[in-house]
Amino acid sequence: MAETIKNPQNHNPAPTLERLNAVRLIIVLIIAFGYASTMRYGPGTQEMLNVFGYDPSWIGIQLLFFVSGLLAYRSIEAGRTGLTYLRSRFWRNIPILAILTLATLLILFPLFGTPPDQGLAFWSRLAKYVALTVFCIDPGIPIEGLMDDARYMCLVQGGIWTLRYGLILHVLTAISGRIGLLSIRPLLLVGTVGTTLLYVIMTYWAVKSDLTSLTTPLAGVRLSYAFLLGMTVWAYRDMFQRLGTSVIFIPLISFGLAAFNYFALSWTPLIEVALSVSWMSVAWIVLTHRSVFFTALKNCPNLTLPVLLINWPLTQTLLLINPDISAPRLIAYSLSGTLVLSLIFVLSRTNAISLFRRGRSAHSEPSGQLSP
Repeated sequence: MAETIKNPQNHNPAPTLERLNAVRLIIVLIIAFGYASTMRYGPGTQEMLNVFGYDPSWIGIQLLFFVSGLLAYRSIEAGRTGLTYLRSRFWRNIPILAILTLATLLILFPLFGTPPDQGLAFWSRLAKYVALTVFCIDPGIPIEGLMDDARYMCLVQGGIWTLRYGLILHVLTAISGRIGLLSIRPLLLVGTVGTTLLYVIMTYWAVKSDLTSLTTPLAGVRLSYAFLLGMTVWAYRDMFQRLGTSVIFIPLISFGLAAFNYFALSWTPLIEVALSVSWMSVAWIVLTHRSVFFTALKNCPNLTLPVLLINWPLTQTLLLINPDISAPRLIAYSLSGTLVLSLIFVLSRTNAISLFRRGRSAHSEPSGQLSP
């Protein structure tokens, strides 16, 4: 009989993930750092602080999907499947995406826009861009007439291309959870191992045969295996919890395997997988390990999506204002500015929601007075 996880009591108590927001913030700052380091040079430039040929943003995106997989399986385990699961993701992300996308266009077009057409054609193009981005159909596509002179030409929100893959994975998770597939842990494990091996084989084949046509499918498989790894780690968390402090050897061994492959052997995609697993293990340790060293990471506001949405257009703007700015200064200004603007947005949104709820509550309560 297949082992299931329908009863959460079969596991040790689930980690509370008090440091979740801080870990995700660190990850998106790593991604933003990588993007900003190449912004003044353009596509094809290697990012600063790359390891074994892999850019910080490349590894950071996989870390983000790993954490997303953890949270997805936690939701499924708690009984949130199907439309309930998708509804929670929608209201958590889509309104923020819509507000910041509209704000970006409304601010940047008057400053740097040179639209090739006017009137209805112009507004229809903007509406199409907003729809494709907000509904994650093709987010962050180039938009003609805005930032035409930038190194990343016409890319206003270039850092959010992964949202489409996130939407697909969440829809598949909601369906799989609803029909009970995810309750079979061995099946999840087999799927994770199979997807990872598929990525290794496809990447090796694509690189050796110079198959650029596999770029888009490979992106989907790469993010899928990271997402599935997160789900599997959460599903088998009791095993990792039993390791105790010995869990620290997982990132060390994984990093060692990546280094050995890089320095002693010819290139294989196992370098990337081992490197990613090492950082995923570090993220898991920081999220779940009880240590005084991680106390400062508690109670961090959730800035993940605002940072992703604000950093790219802000960095592009800074570069357009000062084209001769050095990469280190651009990184420092863009990251600090992104953090400040993200915090302002989150605090403003929180206060607005609080005022709305108080107003609605006051409106719905009886006045306690009798009519004359």
